[in-house]
Amino acid sequence: MSREPPSGKRLRKSLSHVGGAARFSGDERLRALLERAATPGDEDERALTHGFHPWPGRLHPHTARELIAAAPPGLIADPFMGAGTVPLEAMLAGRAAIGNDLNPIGVEVAWVRTRRFSPAALSALVARAKAVTKKADRLVADGARVEPGFQDRVGRWFDRQALVEVWAHARCLAEGDPAWPGSPGDPLTRVLRMALSSILVKASRQVSDSVAKLDRHEPAPSPPGRIGHWLRKRVSELAGQLGALSERVEREVPEPILRLGDARVAPEGAPPIAAVVSSPPYPGVYDYVTHHALRCAVLGFETGAITAHEIGSRRASERLGKAVAHARYVEAMGAVLASWTRTLAPGGFVALVIGDGQIGTNVVRVMPLLERAAEASGLAVRAIVSQARPTFGPARGEGRGAHKEEHLVWLEPPRLVAK
Repeated sequence: MSREPPSGKRLRKSLSHVGGAARFSGDERLRALLERAATPGDEDERALTHGFHPWPGRLHPHTARELIAAAPPGLIADPFMGAGTVPLEAMLAGRAAIGNDLNPIGVEVAWVRTRRFSPAALSALVARAKAVTKKADRLVADGARVEPGFQDRVGRWFDRQALVEVWAHARCLAEGDPAWPGSPGDPLTRVLRMALSSILVKASRQVSDSVAKLDRHEPAPSPPGRIGHWLRKRVSELAGQLGALSERVEREVPEPILRLGDARVAPEGAPPIAAVVSSPPYPGVYDYVTHHALRCAVLGFETGAITAHEIGSRRASERLGKAVAHARYVEAMGAVLASWTRTLAPGGFVALVIGDGQIGTNVVRVMPLLERAAEASGLAVRAIVSQARPTFGPARGEGRGAHKEEHLVWLEPPRLVAK
């Protein structure tokens, strides 16, 4: 039975969005923990490297931090790590972690956010950024022409000046330079590629990171040198953030293992997992392959795996229809949960931030789907904190009106559930 918070009590900034009062249901012994995890205070959610790269629907660092702190000794795992919030927070907590994502941009961003560089390496990074922008600006000034393939892939997303500058910077990073040891595959170039990724949507005509459509309003022309200026500024900020991260994390704490792959298949040979802390795809809400298509096209990342294996995508949900889309979502999430909890340590748990979806005008209630997936994988829902979320446009829903809900869900193997 769901229970409202005590009269007058409001949970603010719950889960991943700002919202109103939250409902709790389940094991009362978990209530304080979940309400605390679901209620960020006024801390800076962009601290350290958390704010380095835009990411739609990312998990709030506070939520990840509180859940990690509740885990028994052992490995922290996130099969849907996105840009790496959970691996980073595990590292800050002194914990070993493994993160997985199907999106190569996410894996690369997570790699950057969790690296420890020496002061000398960070100075070299800033110098490398200046060298890259100088080289790219020279290409532009000399009248170099954008390669036809690049023009075909991304030309419509940029005005003329921004396009040639983006192309020049991407080309310089892809080609490397004999003066840069190990380039173009060295760590500093790898960081710079993600620094360029972080400013691409801002420099483009894409509406936003979460709306991958052309802006109908004609933007003001880009001034010459803007891309290089933004890149140098971003790298300078990042160098300070990475320096602060290195000072915060003890030397003996390992950098997390980061894996590009389908979440339905956990890595072989991993040590026992203390907790799975993650935010899986909400059914029918996002198309991450679309959100990051521009970045992948500019930087040369393949998107075939995301297109084929992305779970709960909006495009697949709309194409398949309600019954088939729901069945596939349950099957996929069941496989994820079963795979990643196969080596769950004693006292281990799964904590998920997950929300209702929307297919057309129909709200998709995620909890019945998650409960079916959990049962199929040998897990049981013990407690939930839920909060209302707005729908997009006119919507119909089953129960609780037409609004959606977002949930922080705690799951465990049935043997751990109190009788």
